[in-house]
Amino acid sequence: MKILAQIAFRNTLKNWRQSLAAIISISAGFLSLVLFQGYIKDVNRMYEDGYNHRAMYGHVLIENPELNTTEGKSRTEDFLMTLAQQEKVNLFLQQEKSLVKESVRFLPVSGTVTNGRNSFIFIAMGYDIDAGARIRAPHWTWETLYGVPLHIKKDPQGVVLGQSLGFLLGCLPVNKETNMVQNYGYKAEDRPFKCYRDTVQLTATTLTGQLNAIDLNVVGLIDGGYKDIDEKWMKISLENAQALLNTDHIRFMSVLLNDKNNMNLFVEKFNDFAKTEKLPIIAKNWFDHPIADVYKQIQSLLGIFQIFIVTVILTISSLSVLNTVVKSVKERTREIGTLRSIGFTGAQVGALFSLEAFYLSMMGVAVGSVVAVISTILINQAQILYRAGLLSEPIVFQIGYDFQAYVFCTFLLGVLAVFASYFAVKSTVNASVSENLTHV
Repeated sequence: MKILAQIAFRNTLKNWRQSLAAIISISAGFLSLVLFQGYIKDVNRMYEDGYNHRAMYGHVLIENPELNTTEGKSRTEDFLMTLAQQEKVNLFLQQEKSLVKESVRFLPVSGTVTNGRNSFIFIAMGYDIDAGARIRAPHWTWETLYGVPLHIKKDPQGVVLGQSLGFLLGCLPVNKETNMVQNYGYKAEDRPFKCYRDTVQLTATTLTGQLNAIDLNVVGLIDGGYKDIDEKWMKISLENAQALLNTDHIRFMSVLLNDKNNMNLFVEKFNDFAKTEKLPIIAKNWFDHPIADVYKQIQSLLGIFQIFIVTVILTISSLSVLNTVVKSVKERTREIGTLRSIGFTGAQVGALFSLEAFYLSMMGVAVGSVVAVISTILINQAQILYRAGLLSEPIVFQIGYDFQAYVFCTFLLGVLAVFASYFAVKSTVNASVSENLTHV
């Protein structure tokens, strides 16, 4: 076998023209597959980072599960987390501080917002300002497109608006930025904006059915993420949200863990604690919560797109490799006849060409890997902007490094080349030696 391996390696160098064609075919297929898989990986990373940090949902969400039922949606006020329940949750988080990195309380509010001239529907997320800034680190601590984040401004009556809602309320940037991208957060810089009126009034119905209003100062414009949400979105402090609804309750709490691999452990511990304390709340992995439904839909769409593209690439690569290997074998039919005439068996000839195919596939993978890494670096440095579906702001076209894709494609193309070579040789060695030697 060692002799066959040496002969096979020497043949790949001797028949360099055929080898070059095979290497190019394999490297092209490898390059296409790993670059596409790298793109998909980066998109998934971006969306996951958006939920974990930018939206401040962390790894685990704690709330009353009844809120997601029909009854909970019609009588939300009856299932909010009370102050006493919040204190017990905080006690548990203190006990498990080795697992917990940060936690944030949330209370969403909806109603109408006016600048004195026009009124619009709004959806506001009230949250713990300073804790929220810490959970957004490292990329999203500075979250405003224009103006400054709430934790920087330190205005107890501050509000940041979705830029589309800000436009409706007469808040416009002094200089419109055209290269604001959201892959890794925004540059920490106060980009000025002007409003028709710096103060807006929020009006909402309290939990007891009364009408309440509060005046807030616009300190920044943010990106709501999705186009339809951006026209209604704003962020305020938890205290202002509670004042607007006249309550000390919250909707849910998010927990960012030191290690996301401890999610199941944390959920199990908390749910046991809640059961012992007879609390009507549970902890869930954010991915299992209805809040992740949009993410799941996007992931499902990306999965279908991924399967389709990968199938096309694999089909083209398979046909290209198969055609190249078969052509190479057929061109060397007389060589096969010579080998058989001097005593090589059909199995040995098949093994010889399979080893050649293996060497060629590894050379192709090596070339493809080098080109893939260089291409990834160049593409990422090019900062190519594009708009992705429902996102309101452009993102940079990025290619991630997917080590699993590199390993999988190496194995796949290696097996493909070996099998293509084996079956091509099999049909040739089944013929007689004389037919091989006289092949034209």
